[in-house]
Amino acid sequence: MTTEFTVADFTPEGNPESVESFDTSILNEEHVAFFAKHLQHLSDDLELPLEGKLPVQSDFIEYRIGSESKNAAFVLYYHHDENVHISLFLRGENEEDEYELMQIIRCLLLNPNYEEDLGEEEIDSILDDARFDFEQVETRPALFTVTFWTAEEKDVIQHIREMDRHLALAYFNR
Repeated sequence: MTTEFTVADFTPEGNPESVESFDTSILNEEHVAFFAKHLQHLSDDLELPLEGKLPVQSDFIEYRIGSESKNAAFVLYYHHDENVHISLFLRGENEEDEYELMQIIRCLLLNPNYEEDLGEEEIDSILDDARFDFEQVETRPALFTVTFWTAEEKDVIQHIREMDRHLALAYFNR
């Protein structure tokens, strides 16, 4: 059972903001259990993300979590249908799964108008970009986050970040 994981926050521009060890003992067990129960329905198909609401204070907040394996997942958080926070969960059990999902998320972050039929040169250009270099953090399990801040959303974003840690723990312990 995971009692600690690394949290690596990145700016919307793709720069590392902070990397710290997170002690899970401060988390609310009921919230973790809520997410653990919800994750039982998670498919291993990125095309079929699991959607849900947060366990508390979830007005206008939704999330979608997708995964191709039990080793790595991504989460998109929405407030009023606008993406405000992205997370990447890496357990550290299969480097190939992790690498593939890291690259998919990097493509989405660096090319928001992402289209599946990008050419090889366009993909290489995105993957050669130094921004969102998730690989620089090697400790696992790890939670990588990118938050798109606005002043009026500060309380909402803080709540999402707190709930994201609960969801990450539920994911790492599944």
